[in-house]
Amino acid sequence: MSKNLVVGLTGASGSIYAQTLINVLAGMDWQVELVMSPTGEQILTYETGITRTSFPENVHIHENTNLFSALASGSYRTQGMVVIPCSMNTLGLMATGTGEHLLAR
Repeated sequence: MSKNLVVGLTGASGSIYAQTLINVLAGMDWQVELVMSPTGEQILTYETGITRTSFPENVHIHENTNLFSALASGSYRTQGMVVIPCSMNTLGLMATGTGEHLLAR
């Protein structure tokens, strides 16, 4: 069984770092559970030209608005989560537990 990691991508500049991490993990046969904020997805496309259809097969995209995603459950097992890049808004929501979307949950 391959390892899996949740990768969050928000609206901060620096989506090249997320792209690099995802490519490295995918190349090592990790399952990547990707959650992007709407602005994060726009900046990713602007900075790198990558769209949601450009990711390798072992990258599973979860909609940030889907609170019924398996990722929203505390019983869903992963190796961890990396939010890269992480906007200050998302960091604050995660720190206080007040988020109303999947990334901050």
